[in-house]
Amino acid sequence: MTLTAGETAGPAATKKRKLTLCGSFGLGNTGDEALPHAIADLARAHGIGLEVNLLSRYDEPTLASAIGLGKNSKHRRQELIGQQCLIIGGGVIEPGPMSVLFRCAPYIEELAPSHVTLFAAAVEAGVYYPLASRLRIRRILRGMGPLLVRDELSADVLGRLLPHSEIEVVGDAVLWLEPDGAVSRHIEGLDRFVAVSLTGRWSAPGWYAWISDQLRRLAESLDAALVFVPFSWLDHDDRLEHRKVCEVLRFLYPHVDARPIDEVLRPAQVLGVIRRSTLTVGMRLHACVMSFAQRVPFIALAYHPKIYGFAKTVGWENFIIPRQLPPRQTSRAYGYDFGDITADEQLADVAAEALRFRSFERLDELRGRIAKAFLEVLDHGR
Repeated sequence: MTLTAGETAGPAATKKRKLTLCGSFGLGNTGDEALPHAIADLARAHGIGLEVNLLSRYDEPTLASAIGLGKNSKHRRQELIGQQCLIIGGGVIEPGPMSVLFRCAPYIEELAPSHVTLFAAAVEAGVYYPLASRLRIRRILRGMGPLLVRDELSADVLGRLLPHSEIEVVGDAVLWLEPDGAVSRHIEGLDRFVAVSLTGRWSAPGWYAWISDQLRRLAESLDAALVFVPFSWLDHDDRLEHRKVCEVLRFLYPHVDARPIDEVLRPAQVLGVIRRSTLTVGMRLHACVMSFAQRVPFIALAYHPKIYGFAKTVGWENFIIPRQLPPRQTSRAYGYDFGDITADEQLADVAAEALRFRSFERLDELRGRIAKAFLEVLDHGR
């Protein structure tokens, strides 16, 4: 199964291009699953007919359109031979064996793509890269340039891993995703609401009391409902966390209108909800990305360094909680434990600052960088 971008009249649309995206597809994460749609929207906006194929780092991805690395997908992988390939999105460069780069390197060699590019890719920060990992990363990326990453923190880390390589920050490709125009039934009749995206990564003593009190104060200060929007529904199902927080809110603060969305929404539908919100409180990275893309103010709950990386790249680093992050991720955890951070900031106070700030100057700049790099990559692969 493929995703196809529509063609328009003109020289650029005379022939449909085939492109493979290699990434973390098929684990039920909206940020990852949004990428092929965003690339298709980007191509469509520039009059390019594009057939997008997905190569996942997982053996058996749940996403039907994604091709896995297991034996059952061998014949489907053969269909990708000779296509241009972008290594894109989250989990691309990490020290562990499950990184996209390490998992997919043998198969990229097997497929013999016409051109391979590291494109709007994430590099894990706040972790130790052993010598063997550093050497392997250098070997795989040798001759693959320029190296295009999605945020400034990724560029800093990759610059230390490959000190003599050309590295460029282009932004997150999801900034090109187009929203669903229909009004979701979950927000019908709401004049003002805050879109909330949480993950169970901070399920620790004190967390539920803190977040429910902070959201209650925020809802009261804005006279707004709270709409909980899930961004992951398989690995670390956000809906479970949202239900827990809503239960606490309803018990302690029954006057707060808290609405968890329990169904799985397509990326464009999620974007359609966020674009109509007054503010986004995002623990998931792509809740913040989508909010910024729609010029909706956001507050980021930085459970992971990548949240800070995006906020810094778009000029919103003053609107993350906590503002001071540990230098290293928590041992044996993904990101930081709630007990390892000090969240002195008040959500309602930071929200008031963000709503006054409303600076989205870097949006057009980053979308332009992504488009320019994308067109140059396609042209280089001819």
